[in-house]
Amino acid sequence: MATKMEDVVTEKGIEKFRAAVTDSVSIMVKALSIFAGKYSHIAVYTCAAHTLHLIIGDITKLKSAEDTVDTCTCIVKEINKSQILKASFTELQKEGGQICYLKIPVPTRWGSILRCLIRLLKLKNILERLVSNEETNLSRRLRNSVLDDDTFWRYVQKHHELIHPAVTLIFLLESEKAKVSSVPQCFKELNDHFKSAFQEAF
Repeated sequence: MATKMEDVVTEKGIEKFRAAVTDSVSIMVKALSIFAGKYSHIAVYTCAAHTLHLIIGDITKLKSAEDTVDTCTCIVKEINKSQILKASFTELQKEGGQICYLKIPVPTRWGSILRCLIRLLKLKNILERLVSNEETNLSRRLRNSVLDDDTFWRYVQKHHELIHPAVTLIFLLESEKAKVSSVPQCFKELNDHFKSAFQEAF
């Protein structure tokens, strides 16, 4: 990979390059190191957005986070796959004058996971009314989760609070408005956020 990078800069003209950026996969990090050793005038960086993707990926591997997202996914799937449940859910929302559809989170698509958590929190009261009806055909596990303020909803809220800033930063750093100069401050703020969040957790 380092050889391919060298071929590109040689073809285009070494004097035209001032920096090289790759993702954080180990083979690319190694290639950057080799490349930097040959071209000291070219600064090398790993992608800040990709680093954030990896950080959130590590967070979602935590048992509590994994269980929370899994339960959220099961709730959404069970409601969406049943015409009766979905219709009842929609009718309860219409009483409040607003309809918000539940979306199944996609693994590694952190924005979709965040949106799922946000919508479930927004519709918490509707979901509780739905499952409180004894005629609602919902599995006991999911019924108990929706009615469990002390555990399930607390974890949903905590997981939402934990990943929200990181997901927001990913969108920012992947946008056309991203600036290299803003990266250190972004990571400083995120570091402070994680420190505070984990101190509260323990």
